[in-house]
Amino acid sequence: MRRREFIFLAGAASNWPFAARGVRPGDPLVPRPSWPNALTTGVSPGTSLQSIGDHFRSSSIGQVIGGLVVSGTIVAQHSGVTIRNCRARGISVNAVNVVVEYCNVVGSPDGNPNSGVGILGGDGAIIRHSDISGVENGIWLESDDCLIEDNYFHDLAAPGEPHYDGVQIPGTFNNVIRHNNFDLPSKTTSSCITMKDSTNIEIDNNRLNGGSYIVYFEGNTRGCKVTNNVIGRHVFGVFNGTAGKAQTYSGNIFE
Repeated sequence: MRRREFIFLAGAASNWPFAARGVRPGDPLVPRPSWPNALTTGVSPGTSLQSIGDHFRSSSIGQVIGGLVVSGTIVAQHSGVTIRNCRARGISVNAVNVVVEYCNVVGSPDGNPNSGVGILGGDGAIIRHSDISGVENGIWLESDDCLIEDNYFHDLAAPGEPHYDGVQIPGTFNNVIRHNNFDLPSKTTSSCITMKDSTNIEIDNNRLNGGSYIVYFEGNTRGCKVTNNVIGRHVFGVFNGTAGKAQTYSGNIFE
């Protein structure tokens, strides 16, 4: 991957403050939360699971899909579907107002699917309390008005030499990424979050650990708020990209 130059506007009072500093005297104290982990995400303990075939597709509006082990992908193709307490290689959200919660998404050695949760045409999706690993991209978020909350991203894996990202966001509006634990290695990860041509993305109260840079803002991305996050390991820097200085940052601290 081409090394991208780190942009740091020293002394700027506007939107590019924290990228190369830790906590300084006078900074507000931010209590350390309990981050999502293997014990607090994924299938709930005591859940009875049923193994089925390669893929499972929703069959009706508002269907609740629960307690399944799927050797392929679970596909939500109806609005209002809930996928709860399931284990699958991947989950595909292709309808509005879908909820995915307490699931284990584990990927596949052949790299298919390459994203753990793919959200396309899934406006209003909620992805929460899930354990996501074994894929190139934890979540591919190509929908609007979604909430990504209380998930655990770790041990991303795919064949070849992929650019691992926790969440990729191409051209979307009004999404919230809140209180997730991105526990990713620095040397093999591109970023915890990367986006292009996106608007009003809120990144709040996450643990962001791993990546060449922690977050990339590319293209015409604008109106994003990066607040109250705890920043972990990285190779070159924290926030970067052609649209980096167009965003707002506050309350972020180093781990």
